[in-house]
Amino acid sequence: MFFPLLLFSQEAKEHLIFQNAILTTNPAKIDMFEKALADHNKKYHSTDLNGVRVYQIRSGKNTGKYVISSGSTWSAFDKRKVIDGHDEHWKSEFLPNSLPTIDQSFWKFHTDKSHFPMDITVKILMVDMIDVKRGKFKEVMKIVETVSKVLKEKFPEETFGIYTNEFPSSKEGKDIAWVYFFDKASWLSNEMEFGKKYDEMFGEGSFEIILKKWRENTEGSSREIWTFREDLSGISGDIKSSARK
Repeated sequence: MFFPLLLFSQEAKEHLIFQNAILTTNPAKIDMFEKALADHNKKYHSTDLNGVRVYQIRSGKNTGKYVISSGSTWSAFDKRKVIDGHDEHWKSEFLPNSLPTIDQSFWKFHTDKSHFPMDITVKILMVDMIDVKRGKFKEVMKIVETVSKVLKEKFPEETFGIYTNEFPSSKEGKDIAWVYFFDKASWLSNEMEFGKKYDEMFGEGSFEIILKKWRENTEGSSREIWTFREDLSGISGDIKSSARK
């Protein structure tokens, strides 16, 4: 009797879910948009249960847009309480300064494939969105697992998170998100020689084989740079390593 109960308790552990909403400001009201967003988050979203971080997208087709991100579990979403005045403030103070083009998505965080070796303060994110071919999700996640393994062992100082879209659309191409966290733009000039390190771990020629499998099972990817806007956020950019494990 104990063994199936043990299995159930392991399976019942909830994953961390991130709710991301991409918002667009009215170009004529940027200052009012940011003030309303900052006021709203600092008043209504400054605690752990309902705290949010705001990022601004700096590259790609979404350049200039804002991402409001909050992390929780599905059961914790049920426990959130609407604070008096929250909805009214959002409708009267914020929405009039934005465009009606909100894009909201929910992402499951994969602890086993991610790597947060130390406490960090979020500053810059490089976000890769991967478009997986239909029916090939398991194959792609196996590749992600091997790449993650190489990064953890050969580049132990790198901080990255792996997320999968809880409600993907075959038309959007946003199935898996691979996110790197770093402090300075100069990080982007680092030459990792990843292929060489991959071959060292899995054998000569392994990297070319995995690249071929990657191309066969994905439709491509897109990349964006996000910067953390603490001035618009309800909580700080501090992330404890233990909170991601």
